[in-house]
Amino acid sequence: LSYLQVKAESLIWIKQIELLNPCREGKKLLVLDIDYTLFDHRSTAENPLELMRP
Repeated sequence: LSYLQVKAESLIWIKQIELLNPCREGKKLLVLDIDYTLFDHRSTAENPLELMRP
């Protein structure tokens, strides 16, 4: 795995995801992160809290 893949996986396991609406059975989920809305993946920050956008 590349450095970025390892870093992304570590963020996935650390961050708790809050579901706002229940998943619809049989439907696919598409998440668009427009303009670094969720987190800045180019940052050199190590702490996931520093990567989250305001």
